[in-house]
Amino acid sequence: MLPSLQVEHHLASRGVTLECANEPRGGMTTGQLELRRTAQVHAEIYRHELLEQSMRGQRQHAAAGYRHGPPCYGYIAVVDPDAPPAANRFGGGRAKLRLALHPDQRRADTVQEVFRLRRDDQLGDG
Repeated sequence: MLPSLQVEHHLASRGVTLECANEPRGGMTTGQLELRRTAQVHAEIYRHELLEQSMRGQRQHAAAGYRHGPPCYGYIAVVDPDAPPAANRFGGGRAKLRLALHPDQRRADTVQEVFRLRRDDQLGDG
């Protein structure tokens, strides 16, 4: 919202009239401002709501064991045979991938040891 307000102020200070497609032509400036600010507030609220819902979905998806991005060290991404394919705008879909421990036992042991060190000795990333 701030950038749009800055643009409006910048244009107004130079004598440029801003007309928006969703506003009626003519009428009082106060009515146009009220309509414009209300639309900006609604857009900002929608942006925050969309962000919250998206983050909630990402957390639920990760808690269910699905991956986001490349798997971290000690894990591999495997196809979940029970999950329906995620549809995309082209009609087809890819299978969902779950995280699983790497088949190399050394990597799995390393992950378990790092977890133990973080839990028991409360060590950080360093």
